[in-house]
Amino acid sequence: MKRGFTSGNHLEAAEGAGKRLKTRSTGRNWSEEDLPRKRNDEYTVGWICAIVTEYVAAQAVLDELHGRPEGVSPASQSDFTLGRIGEHNVVIASLPFGEYGTASAATVANDMSHNFPNIRFRLMVGIGGGAPNNKHDIRLGDVVVSAPCNGHSGVMQYDFGKTVQGQPFQPTRYLDQPPMVLRTAMSGLAAQYEHRGHRIEDAVAEILQDSPRLQEKYSRPYESSDRLYSSTCVHPLTVVPIRLVIHYGLVASSNQLMKDAIVRDHLSSQYDILCFEMEAGGLMNQFPCLVIRGICDYSDSHKNKAWQGYAAMTAAAYAEALIKRVSPPNSSAGQGTHNTSLSTQLQATQDRSYTFSSEERCQLLKSLRFDQIDARQMTIKKAHVKTCQWLLQRPEYLDWLDPAKFQEHHGFLWIKGKPGTGKSTLMKFALRNAQRKRGGKIIIHFFFNARGEDLEKSTVGMYRSLLSQLLERIPSLLDTLEVPGSIARSGEDHHWNTEILTDLLEQAIQNLEGFNVLCFIDALDECEEDHVRDMIRFFETVGESITAGTFRVCFSSRHYPHITISKGLGLVLESQEGHTQDITSYIDSELMIGREALATHLRTELREKAGGIFMWVVLVVGILNKEYDSGRVKDLRKRLQEIPEDLHELFRNILTRDS
Repeated sequence: MKRGFTSGNHLEAAEGAGKRLKTRSTGRNWSEEDLPRKRNDEYTVGWICAIVTEYVAAQAVLDELHGRPEGVSPASQSDFTLGRIGEHNVVIASLPFGEYGTASAATVANDMSHNFPNIRFRLMVGIGGGAPNNKHDIRLGDVVVSAPCNGHSGVMQYDFGKTVQGQPFQPTRYLDQPPMVLRTAMSGLAAQYEHRGHRIEDAVAEILQDSPRLQEKYSRPYESSDRLYSSTCVHPLTVVPIRLVIHYGLVASSNQLMKDAIVRDHLSSQYDILCFEMEAGGLMNQFPCLVIRGICDYSDSHKNKAWQGYAAMTAAAYAEALIKRVSPPNSSAGQGTHNTSLSTQLQATQDRSYTFSSEERCQLLKSLRFDQIDARQMTIKKAHVKTCQWLLQRPEYLDWLDPAKFQEHHGFLWIKGKPGTGKSTLMKFALRNAQRKRGGKIIIHFFFNARGEDLEKSTVGMYRSLLSQLLERIPSLLDTLEVPGSIARSGEDHHWNTEILTDLLEQAIQNLEGFNVLCFIDALDECEEDHVRDMIRFFETVGESITAGTFRVCFSSRHYPHITISKGLGLVLESQEGHTQDITSYIDSELMIGREALATHLRTELREKAGGIFMWVVLVVGILNKEYDSGRVKDLRKRLQEIPEDLHELFRNILTRDS
């Protein structure tokens, strides 16, 4: 499946829909002003593409093209095309030009959720590489649909796994199933096709007849170009007659393009894989979706660009038929809890909750925020170059991130360390790393500050901060909360208390369907112990009530308060080999006392005397550098021996000297 680039733009894609678009039925050239417009919250179907060829095919199957979206977040990195298929309003988005893989797909899905809050389900539609075998005669132009089978959800991420000598490859990341509404529609469509046959080829032909400019690239190529090669042979095995088959089964996803026929055949035979692709693995756990792939090559070194256009079109035609099979959001059929839009859920709880106007939404969010809400985190210096990287490879950290391990730890990771070991620096590093590589996750945080204002060192301030971050990043959550109207009307003057905040935060976390949140909370020891105990119990209750691993929290603190949690992972900072190596790296790069034997001995003595206290090392390195620059080289060892090992004593020593 070669991810090639194509020339094309939104105008080409819109015209590619031809006479299917009602906006062009007048026969005159249409403009943006001619297109119907709808509110962002009226769109209920998300459609994600990876490349321009797929984007064009997706727009070509629209029954109606809509105007550009309004009010898209400035932080959004995605391009959206809006339209209608049947009775469903659809958002189509494509990955940024030149970007592929699971992380980019997750970013686009996250942008879609932020800007279109009532998306009911998502489709990942485009081209893929087939994995034909004696059981599945998969050919170019066929369509593969991800379907749960053989104990798998329908998508397997095959670059997350391990190899044990003498045993088959074992995947270590398991992905969620497609939403029930899509599996139900897929079942109905499969029965319909088995009974009466499908019209995928007819649908593609109709689109191309209406759109002559698309015919050269998106028509079915000559059959002589459909050649399946043996894993070890460069000669074509067969040339098949025209027929298009829809296959249901396992799709394999990875961040790397599958180009090795031997590896393809090995994985295919082991797991009964039908198709290889590069994006779906980034979506399934955060944004459960159905994957639809038109086969454009055979996942080997013999890539076939000639089939990309037609394969993209057959996948889009199947997706169109599937969407039309789903009951529209306003119909009485199929509106179970999981299939109802968030706005509909809000109407169902009208007697217990409050409908917010836009102004009241803004006031509510504004009332949650406070001065210095992020002051402590902003004042923490970033990690020294090449330090803290070890955390990302620790089994505890990896298990914390792994959805399959959620029931073992209920989403808790607690990092503890002595004063001055660098806990806050490590937490800021982890936070920044998660934000940079978010992969569709929502990242929130709070850093307690004992020297700050009351809200900076209280759980009330923490709850307000976390809740405001969640509601700002996922605006649709506000419609799911049972918020008394008095809170909204009181605006900025509302006095938030722990009871209301924990109730709202718990509701928000329990309504995170389709989202995955990582929460970092630093310096628990800088908050009143009784309040911290209550806070831990709150998060334990939340962790026990959710099963999908949608919310995880990482704490850091000194070795107190002493609070036992029923399930969770833990790290002691000063006991970590990586932390010790960080101190060594810092001393080697920052202690400027030459490279003689004495300097080497001093570095060793300094590291041993540090006891894992990074702040102590930073202060002592500064003292020794100053001594060295003053020409007192011979006194360096004596000066090091005079420095107290206790961090508080060292602070007192420094203050006494300065005064």
